[in-house]
Amino acid sequence: NLKQGELLFLNQHIEHEIAACATEDIIINFIIQPQFFDFIFSFLTTENRISNFLINSLYNSTQNGQFLYFKVSEVKSIQALIKKIIIEIMSSAFMSDSTVKLYMGLLIVELIKHADKAEHTEDYPVQHYLIVESLKYIDENFQKASLYELSSQLNQPHYALSKEIKKATNYTFKELLQEKRLSKAKELLESTNMPITTIIEQVGYDNVSYFYRIFKNKYNQTPKQFREHLAKK
Repeated sequence: NLKQGELLFLNQHIEHEIAACATEDIIINFIIQPQFFDFIFSFLTTENRISNFLINSLYNSTQNGQFLYFKVSEVKSIQALIKKIIIEIMSSAFMSDSTVKLYMGLLIVELIKHADKAEHTEDYPVQHYLIVESLKYIDENFQKASLYELSSQLNQPHYALSKEIKKATNYTFKELLQEKRLSKAKELLESTNMPITTIIEQVGYDNVSYFYRIFKNKYNQTPKQFREHLAKK
């Protein structure tokens, strides 16, 4: 049974239900969208069960790794972050969405630091290690990332690694890399006045027309139209 201040992470692919609670019990359900973890993976290490659980929960449509149960009622740093998240969500002030995202990132990091306080259902195979490392590699090296370099670093045949990535995520290495590059380009368009051609180079492309095509395909606007739309807000 959950106690006050404890956390339960559930794999998004499992079926579950909540038993009847007492009159004064309060349970807060946070639903975390998979895309939130785009910027979290750079913090994850392969030596902890939390990163393995997240990979399994996000990308494997199985019953493996059903839950993580954190007995963190006495961990002040974690309780303080949860309180801040709840207050920010309830107040819904200026920049609340960004603030909650940053707090949640800090919460994940704190939970990783206190992984010894987590109970889980089972161990994870080597494939999860490969997927964690692959996602971290794309996140950290997206400008010049290549499947061949990654496979060399992981001491895996490139065709076998490619198959594991596709099996776990439903995306190819190239598709994951493109998603990261487009996301970074969108971020630079929103937060800087950098020329579009420079942004294209910054995210790892040298073919301007190709970049315009894939950007418009994803966001339904060209980079120029996207920036002009932002300026009108």
